[in-house]
Amino acid sequence: MKTLKTISKSLMVVAVVAFAMCLTSCKKKPAEDIAGTYTVSVKQTVASSDTTYTGLSVTLTATSDDVVTIEWPSIGVGRMAASALSIPNVKVTKESKGSYTLEEADVDVTTEKGTNYKGKVKGSVKDDVLSIDLTVTPGAMPMSINYLFESTK
Repeated sequence: MKTLKTISKSLMVVAVVAFAMCLTSCKKKPAEDIAGTYTVSVKQTVASSDTTYTGLSVTLTATSDDVVTIEWPSIGVGRMAASALSIPNVKVTKESKGSYTLEEADVDVTTEKGTNYKGKVKGSVKDDVLSIDLTVTPGAMPMSINYLFESTK
């Protein structure tokens, strides 16, 4: 009888530990949920002039449970070309099943070419569709450039 009680207690402890491990390891991490490469179309607006680019890729990389870095390729040609940017420390919040918010964050990034981009970024992911609204002013440019990204994973 004593052996049966000991075995029962041991099994109960194992079950509680296994359940606790599942709760912590099964918990979804919002940054990991949305991390990946997305094929995008980008609408670039400068003053009142719009240009659309398609077939580009944006990558979201999880840097912690709820933070991503946005990697965006160079866009455009000539004087209106924008350098590739890496935008770190964008917080991710899970809103509901399949829906996430990229909270508004400041952008202050210097490219490999030495151009400083300052502005704001925000966005969302819903059912694997990424939407990003990025407004930046590169260098000493007198006006900002707005980029609207729409994509699928």
